[in-house]
Amino acid sequence: MVTSIYATGAFTSPPAPAPVPAPTPLLPPPQPSHEHSKTMSAGAGDGPGAAGTQLVMRSTTINKQSTTINKQSTIINEQSAKIEALEATVAKLAQWTEAQEARQ
Repeated sequence: MVTSIYATGAFTSPPAPAPVPAPTPLLPPPQPSHEHSKTMSAGAGDGPGAAGTQLVMRSTTINKQSTTINKQSTIINEQSAKIEALEATVAKLAQWTEAQEARQ
């Protein structure tokens, strides 16, 4: 007679796996829109187009500022390279001067 290891209790099934926690959302849940109806007339700074216009204006301003910063960064990098070249020249002149003084 063959006895099953399950019948003897010598083998038990493995425990159930632990539940996997839900992932933490990276962004908060979306909020309901509070835009006005498209049929309403837009007053000064009012209506659904006003927010979009402000975003475009802000984006344009940020782009202009970014361009200015990039230009200034380029100028600074060019001036830094010139300063490094001048420092190298000064170091060479100092060595030359020391060599001349050593000859005398």
